[in-house]
Amino acid sequence: MRRTLLIVLLLSASTVHAQSDGGQAGIVIGRLGNIAPIAYYAPSGSILDNYGNLIVFDFIYSYPPIMTGQTTPVRVPTIPRTRVIVVPPGGGTVVTKEYSATFQIIGAGQWAVYAIGTVYALTSNNQLTSTRSLLAMDVGVGGAKLPADYSGFPSTALPTRGDAKLARSYDGSPDAIYSVQPVNPPIMTLGSASPVALPRIARIITYNGTFKSVDVNLPQ
Repeated sequence: MRRTLLIVLLLSASTVHAQSDGGQAGIVIGRLGNIAPIAYYAPSGSILDNYGNLIVFDFIYSYPPIMTGQTTPVRVPTIPRTRVIVVPPGGGTVVTKEYSATFQIIGAGQWAVYAIGTVYALTSNNQLTSTRSLLAMDVGVGGAKLPADYSGFPSTALPTRGDAKLARSYDGSPDAIYSVQPVNPPIMTLGSASPVALPRIARIITYNGTFKSVDVNLPQ
């Protein structure tokens, strides 16, 4: 009896611990029949744009449904989405859209709010892949220009592992976003006698309705 109780407690603790970790879902034990995906909300973020709108980002994670006959304990990655809410200045009609992506807020410029958007996909072997880019979020007065689909946001590529810092314009000139790659440790390649330094860049991106960028080579 004590042994059975101990096993049940350990399984329960493992499930709670896994669910508190944003990267993995809990352990699923022998559930027969399909169930709907389970969604929960992570801590939100918000920012004020140049129109005076309050833009709220609610991050949502959902567990894929359990398939009929699945009796082997599994751990499946979460599929993140974001609900974007635009609250007009002084109140009014709230505009809400949901996107299959996450948003890392960078800041509010004169031309848009900028964020690093990351889109995830689940492969056939339950592995998550991701693609990230810099987004310009010009939602318009009261959220009238908030796009129905994630692809409606103007976007541009960021350097691999590069950060993003905003220099806001105040005179009608383009906003500037700077992305710098961290130092890459030298690696050994096939046939080389000594470690090889990988390229490293700083990318200067400007936006005034259209993205433009230029790369600057940095020393290792």
